Amino acid sequence: MGACRKDEKTLKLNRDGLKYIQLRPNQFFIYKDSASGRTDSVVVTESSLTVESFSYQGWSSTSLVTSRREVFRLILTRKSAGTDSIWLSGTAKADFSSNTTALRENDMELLFFYPLACFCPNINLLASLLVEGKTYSNVLVIGTVSRGGAVYELYWAPSVGLIKMRKESWLIPSVSRTTETFTLLRHS
Repeated sequence: MGACRKDEKTLKLNRDGLKYIQLRPNQFFIYKDSASGRTDSVVVTESSLTVESFSYQGWSSTSLVTSRREVFRLILTRKSAGTDSIWLSGTAKADFSSNTTALRENDMELLFFYPLACFCPNINLLASLLVEGKTYSNVLVIGTVSRGGAVYELYWAPSVGLIKMRKESWLIPSVSRTTETFTLLRHS
């Protein structure tokens, strides 16, 4: 009973949501830190959509049921002189609950969610947003808190990807904070 049947449907990620996050491998982005003026070169080192088998406990039985779902993985890598480091990494897995795409870092922090959901007050859709002299349409803004306590706002544009990221960190709770804002200058 553990094998998938050929007639079993694969759970799918939301296609409109994938338009925001499914980037071309080796595509590059140049971001500017608005505070320091420093630029970062970021490359898509992985943008893959695969299908995996997974098991879950059925609603009306105690035995495990095997099914199939789409899994999307995105890794953006910062390229520096002699060193590379992960700049953003997330995975989205299709599920039974709805036709959504939820990109999460380490299966926890929400990096992207589509479509808008009324139960997520930290997700907004902007009709347009001006970033570094360029206007982007239908921008999704995701607000999230990381395990380290930093607050992030991620701005995603369809067919482009991440156009702005704001990170606020508290050095000493309620006393001292730093804010970094990275804005997209150009991309390939």
